[in-house]
Amino acid sequence: MPAAVANSVGEAGLSMHSVCISQTANQVRSLPSANDRPRPRWYSPRVSHSRPKRYTNWYLRDWMAALGISQADLVGKTGLNKTAISLPYNDRQDYSPEVVRDVAAALNIAIYELFMPPQDAMSIRAFHRDAIRVVASGTRLGTPRPESTERTGTDG
Repeated sequence: MPAAVANSVGEAGLSMHSVCISQTANQVRSLPSANDRPRPRWYSPRVSHSRPKRYTNWYLRDWMAALGISQADLVGKTGLNKTAISLPYNDRQDYSPEVVRDVAAALNIAIYELFMPPQDAMSIRAFHRDAIRVVASGTRLGTPRPESTERTGTDG
C-alpha cells in the first residue's frame, strides 16, 4: 500500500489489519458491512416473525366462563388436541369451521351463539321461549285467559 494511503487510513482512525494492499482510502472507509453496525434501538429480532394481532369475533372465553368449563374439559369433550383449543382460545390463531362446529357441539350451544356474548344469546333464547309460549297459548303475555272459550258463532 502506498505510504500516503496508509497514512490517510491511519489518520482516519481505521484499523490497519483489515486493509488490503489494493484498496483505496475510500474503499477502506466503507469496509464495515451492515451486519457490523450496531442495530438501531427500535429494531426487534422478531420483526420478521411477527404478525398483526388477529381479531377473532367469537366469544369462546366468555362462553367457557359462563358454563364453568375449562380448556381441559373442552379438549376432552371435543376430541381435539390441546393446541387446537388453546391457540384460538388465546387469540393466537384463527378458528376453523371444524373447530367452531366441534366446540359448539361440546358446549351444547348453537354455532351462531359462539359469535355473540352469552348474555345476548340467553336473551334471544328467553325471547324465543316466550314467543313459543304465546303462540301455543293464543293470547298475549300478561293478559288473563277467558274462562269460557266456547264460541257459538253468533254475536248474540
